[in-house]
Amino acid sequence: MITSYLDQNNIQFVDKYFNPQNCPHAKPIETLWSILKSMIYDQGWEAKNINQLKRRIMKKIKMIDINVVQTMFLHINKQLRKMADKGPFHACSS
Repeated sequence: MITSYLDQNNIQFVDKYFNPQNCPHAKPIETLWSILKSMIYDQGWEAKNINQLKRRIMKKIKMIDINVVQTMFLHINKQLRKMADKGPFHACSS
């Protein structure tokens, strides 16, 4: 098992219990990245080089509604407190 190997080799990692995979309430930044990604690659757009991709990212990030972003992060402190008090999966289920 991978975690056994990590333990045996004194490699630090975050246990699955403390890092829930599918908990959007605890990780609104992932939702923001998803929104940005869909805007960047809209209609099958593809970058020809890294500079073109950078320009596209900068252009699209300016188009994101700041109110949407603020709303996504509005209750993050409350969600993180729930996770700290009752475990990470509590915030995901409420």
